[in-house]
Amino acid sequence: MGWRYDPIFLDARHSVEWHISEFAEVAENLAGYTKTCVICVISFIDLYEKVKRNFPAVKAVPRANRLTLGKSYVKLNI
Repeated sequence: MGWRYDPIFLDARHSVEWHISEFAEVAENLAGYTKTCVICVISFIDLYEKVKRNFPAVKAVPRANRLTLGKSYVKLNI
């Protein structure tokens, strides 16, 4: 089974820690339906003009945060 976790974005409510927790919860909820997260797609928000207009508080995810998130997801060992 393949699954997606996206778009990943940061704002006042959706921190790096929040995304790690949410990803872990999704993975936990899928336990029993899939043995491992072999095909899991994550993506980070693209700040197109329409996105910026509709979500003015959203920010691009800095490289350091992208690395932290990716490494945290791998460490979940799912």
